[in-house]
Amino acid sequence: MHLGHNSLGGVAYTFFVIFLGWCQVFTGMALYSESNPGGFLNQLFGWVLPLLGGSMQTRMWHHTFAWGFVVFAILHVYIILYDSTQYGNGLITSIISGYKFYQKGDFKED
Repeated sequence: MHLGHNSLGGVAYTFFVIFLGWCQVFTGMALYSESNPGGFLNQLFGWVLPLLGGSMQTRMWHHTFAWGFVVFAILHVYIILYDSTQYGNGLITSIISGYKFYQKGDFKED
């Protein structure tokens, strides 16, 4: 029994939230830096544009990363609804009600 996320959930959060989040930041700041060539942001993030193949390719990657968040949100809601119907421990409904249901043996201390 996991009180938090299981291994797959941890990997998914790491990939979707942290990795895609930083990719969004870097590609977004690189695109924004084009508005002031030679400026501060261009010095920090200008290297991203040639690395990804230019402005248009960077913009496509930026949008692809954004759609990754949408896919993650849809899958997250689906897994939550599935989990709440399959398991009767109140893991999801406890968000609203505050009550979780555990059985003997769920914890090592039992």
